[in-house]
Amino acid sequence: MKILDLLLKHLPNAKIARGDHVTGGCPICGKDDKFYINYKKALNINPDNGKYVGSYDCKRGDHSGSVYEVFKHLGILNLLPNRIPTIDDYNHDFDVIPLSEEEDVLELIKTPINRNSPYKFNPNIEFLTKRGWTNEELMKYEVTQSNDYVYMIIKQNSVPVAYIGRSVLDATFIKEHNKSKYKAPIQKFKNSWGVDFGKILGGLDDILEETHTVIVVEGIFDKVAVDRKLQLYKFTNVKCVFTFGKSFKDYQVNILKKFTNVKNVIILYDSDALESSIKTANKIQNLFSSVKVASLENGDPEEVTTDELTTALRDSNEVETFFNTISLDF
Repeated sequence: MKILDLLLKHLPNAKIARGDHVTGGCPICGKDDKFYINYKKALNINPDNGKYVGSYDCKRGDHSGSVYEVFKHLGILNLLPNRIPTIDDYNHDFDVIPLSEEEDVLELIKTPINRNSPYKFNPNIEFLTKRGWTNEELMKYEVTQSNDYVYMIIKQNSVPVAYIGRSVLDATFIKEHNKSKYKAPIQKFKNSWGVDFGKILGGLDDILEETHTVIVVEGIFDKVAVDRKLQLYKFTNVKCVFTFGKSFKDYQVNILKKFTNVKNVIILYDSDALESSIKTANKIQNLFSSVKVASLENGDPEEVTTDELTTALRDSNEVETFFNTISLDF
């Protein structure tokens, strides 16, 4: 069945609108109108991450996203045309479930990662060792490699809940390659399929009872760099966690609030994400004793020197400090 027919059949009060759109009730927030999805654009894939491009917009709920979210909330994900799995999807069947309200324990998956995976731990992966990864870091994330991708296991409450796959090919090469209309696009990332990464806080297990401050970065590579450059392995009161992109999701914040004693948060996203950092800090500033933004002048934590990283953290400021210098649309 075509995507248009599926939307007209399953979307509440669906009807065809102008500009290749279907309008109706929003399956995500439940608002009864002002929801639009571009049915001709919905199945397009972002070559950088292999995911569906953004195609819906809810004017009432003020949110947007891809057709995957729409079909997931409609309960018809199995009907999504051209569903593109990542490597050996059947070997990595994760099922993230909500946090228990009754018990103060993390119950984040029903099915752990299949240990019969054909990919074996490799302590000498050149792509990562060239980036400074140590043998201890390779072992911590149980790094494996298959063809042109390295895979890193993400754990929460000591249980593997997802994997991150990264192409070993140069990012510039991938970008130039994907400009061609006549070549199959190369995915920069191949991550766990069907996992809600907004419910995972990378590095959660590093946080100890006495940890009072966390540095929040936007990916596993930045976390590994911060841990190494600041030697956070030696400290118990300060740790680094990571999100999956430039957004600190509500669920991730709740995990940090409910299961740790963290009082202070420093947002340290890449140099091109200052606005996202400030918006994130503004959103959570009343939930912790201190919420600050650290700004790197150039690059990300993996690229800058230890001195530059240390200076940025030392000079971090409360979110209000940025209001007069940067135009933000909150």
